[in-house]
Amino acid sequence: MAPSVKQAFELYATGNYSVKELTKIMYQNGLRSMTGKKVCKSRMYYLLSNPFYCSQIVWKGKVYKGKNKSLIADELFFDVQNKLNRKIKNPHYQKHYPVFKAKINCGVCYKIVNWELQKGHWYGCCKSCKTPMGIRTKYIRQEEVEKALFQHFDNVAPKNKRFLRCIQKILKYHLSEDSNFKVKQRESLERILRTAEIRMEKAYLDKLTARFLKSFVSEL
Repeated sequence: MAPSVKQAFELYATGNYSVKELTKIMYQNGLRSMTGKKVCKSRMYYLLSNPFYCSQIVWKGKVYKGKNKSLIADELFFDVQNKLNRKIKNPHYQKHYPVFKAKINCGVCYKIVNWELQKGHWYGCCKSCKTPMGIRTKYIRQEEVEKALFQHFDNVAPKNKRFLRCIQKILKYHLSEDSNFKVKQRESLERILRTAEIRMEKAYLDKLTARFLKSFVSEL
């Protein structure tokens, strides 16, 4: 289940999921408890708080470096701990997030621009200083921001071939990891199915044996 545990850390680190919502997502992705059920909220919280996955062992209140191979990077673990222990409430989960969520600051007060969904469109505004985002309006549509930004993308795109090769390698690595995760997930489901089939077959044979013995005893 190592790939599932790693994915749980990565998803929670995005800040888009609460622990409760993460239990639902990970259940859909194949993570199960020892009894084959959904991992409960308290268990998921313990999983995300366990330093074992970054090769650290807690013994009698002290942390020691373990000999096991790290499943996740230290930076990812500490990022998750900061989000777990923050005083503000966990984010409300939504299926769709605006493209520029937490990526654009107000040009006047430098606070993060807020985004709201209205009639199927995302609108950005600054709720701190109330500065108008549009030419005449307080709000600006996401499509307008995209139109203004996309025309500059060619100018800021990396041109260095060595740098582009590095990006290509990173993308290939992440794609291969995702592919390996899906393969292991499929293998896990196949094992569960095989186990279920063996148990059903055994139960059927036991039932037939019981009927045979009952019939044999009655004839005697």
